Amino acid sequence: MSEINLSMAINTGVTVISNAFIERFINEANASHIRFYLYLMYYSQNHRSFSISSACDFLEDSEKDIIRSINYWEKQGLFKVTRADENTITAIRISDVSGIPDENSTMSSDIQSETSLYDDGDEDETIFTNPQPVNITELDLTQVLYKAGELAGRPLSSSEIDFICELNERLKFTTELIIYLYEYCCITKGINRFKYIESVALAWADKDLLTVDAAKSEAEVFNTENATVMKAFGLSRLPGASEKQYITKWFHSYNMSVEMVAEACSRTLIQLSKPDFKYTDGILKNWFKSGLANLDDVKNGDKAHYAAKQNLKVVNSSNPKPVYNRFNNFVQREYSNEKMEDLTNKLLEKSII
Repeated sequence: MSEINLSMAINTGVTVISNAFIERFINEANASHIRFYLYLMYYSQNHRSFSISSACDFLEDSEKDIIRSINYWEKQGLFKVTRADENTITAIRISDVSGIPDENSTMSSDIQSETSLYDDGDEDETIFTNPQPVNITELDLTQVLYKAGELAGRPLSSSEIDFICELNERLKFTTELIIYLYEYCCITKGINRFKYIESVALAWADKDLLTVDAAKSEAEVFNTENATVMKAFGLSRLPGASEKQYITKWFHSYNMSVEMVAEACSRTLIQLSKPDFKYTDGILKNWFKSGLANLDDVKNGDKAHYAAKQNLKVVNSSNPKPVYNRFNNFVQREYSNEKMEDLTNKLLEKSII
């Protein structure tokens, strides 16, 4: 990852934290945001640049957490972030907290468009840009937190609460949609882990599913296609990014039915004794090229293949290859009937004598 230029308005020989920061910001920010701010204040004293990866190593945080912290402090007005494009940060200027008016800490997000980077938990990252930020006051936070905790059957962590707020503020999720998100994940799917809920929410956002009806329609498709494959493979998790690409290809490029995809998955397990999306893709690709449109076509194709193999065996058995060993591994002599009779007479004569 490229280096990001770093500069600050505070010029000191030690790491100084303004009283204004402690009084106005420390109670509102979560621990991850505060740790990153302190790290950058410390790091900037002796360095003119830093990388996201170096911050991850030092703080033992993910890239998602670092980007979230940058976006958070930019919204609060403490960072002035320069970007080459919406995905690439080139410079961060740390502002003097004492020089920032109080109202900026709460109003800056209403006048800026922001970019947020989230991780979906399966090794892939998704960029979301919100050109028209939604005012966080539109979210009935009390109701959402109560219902979310009730549906999850556990206390919500500070990170989870932050994420719920970000769903509304940056991704335009309504109160009803967030509650349905928890209902779908925790009740319908029976999975109340925050990482799972987060990945589902980001998948909906990536597809612009911003109403309950749209999310329900997507859930039906997901349950039909993705669940068919994961169940056939005996997997109780969401498919990863590359696995989703295979599943989409099977249903929408090859136009395979649910029954045919399930059959291909079953044959994969029989052959390999483990799930293998690439092997299953080979089966379905062969069926697609052969023009097989349903399970009856597949069964007929199996019969034709078996018949062709049997015919080949018959042909091979009717023309056996000669067996060579030390007794007949040479060219055999051939004799005519007359010559054999002559040899026999000579042998008889010798025996009489």
